[in-house]
Amino acid sequence: MSCINRSVDDVKKLIHHAKLTNEELLPVTQTLEFTKDFGENQSKTLLFEVNSELLETLKKGDRLILRGDAEAGAVLCTKNKTYEVREAETSNSLVLLPEFSFPGGMPVDGERSLINRQVHGIHYTYLEVRPCKPRLQKLRQLLSERPFNGLENNDQEMEGERYCLNDLLDRVQCSEEELDQALQDVEAYHCSFTGFWQILDFDYRFKIVSDILNLIETNKWPLDSIPRIATIRVLSETEPRAVISQCFEYYLKPVGKITDEGDELYTLNDDKICRLCAEVLLKPAGKFNLSEFLTIWQQSVPEVLEIGASLCILMEKFEVSSDRVSSGVLVEEVVSRPICAPR
Repeated sequence: MSCINRSVDDVKKLIHHAKLTNEELLPVTQTLEFTKDFGENQSKTLLFEVNSELLETLKKGDRLILRGDAEAGAVLCTKNKTYEVREAETSNSLVLLPEFSFPGGMPVDGERSLINRQVHGIHYTYLEVRPCKPRLQKLRQLLSERPFNGLENNDQEMEGERYCLNDLLDRVQCSEEELDQALQDVEAYHCSFTGFWQILDFDYRFKIVSDILNLIETNKWPLDSIPRIATIRVLSETEPRAVISQCFEYYLKPVGKITDEGDELYTLNDDKICRLCAEVLLKPAGKFNLSEFLTIWQQSVPEVLEIGASLCILMEKFEVSSDRVSSGVLVEEVVSRPICAPR
């Protein structure tokens, strides 16, 4: 169907009936007509309302990606941000036209002329987006399906899937940069020899960290001057280099110094080492008397490390009360007296 064919004279009459003058209006009049297949493909078109930041992202040619599955609502992702997507209704008619001229691109004087525009659809709903936190709950679940437990076990038939970065991007509702950060936060390892991202089996992870600590003690390296290249070179003789190098980065941190041979120096990451030792103690025991646990915990870490500051971090993962600590997943009762030492 189409609109009634209008002439320039018809438009001038309408302007007069509206009590306007030609001088008040631009000389180009755009008339709307409906296409023959109007409405047939309307359900295949979605309208998005985007803010200025998302608009600039599109103008630069960057992609906006919708992520979601049947069990979760969709999110919209840029390279570094995640947006919640919701359907909104409007009482106004949103007319969809492939071509339309706006005042800035039209002549300001001249004889009145007509331009016909095709209407492809009319919508009463649109999708609005709001910034939200990345939905990362599924990441640890996916990575936990098949932890890495050494090369000798890697080729064996095991339950659970392994995932490359693209697999994780398809399943986890977050942007690419947020996923990169989340992989670091959960201490995931990119096993370059397989191409998959995996977390380490707990006992295997503790073995790797113990190997690093034992090598430091054997060589009598100062704990603030641990050479990165030398450590990785020695331990890579028995374990995958990719695992050793990433574990080294997770549990140590650079001090900003380099040896004469060009080897960057590191120191232990106190919080991570102390927390790992606490997990080793709690994993088989389940519960501990708090005072007894603090004593044993301090004895289990390298002598120069203090556990006081790490207890705050530990409480994020384990249940801590005034008389016991147990291997739960939530902090149920925080001790009434201050335990966390000031940094």
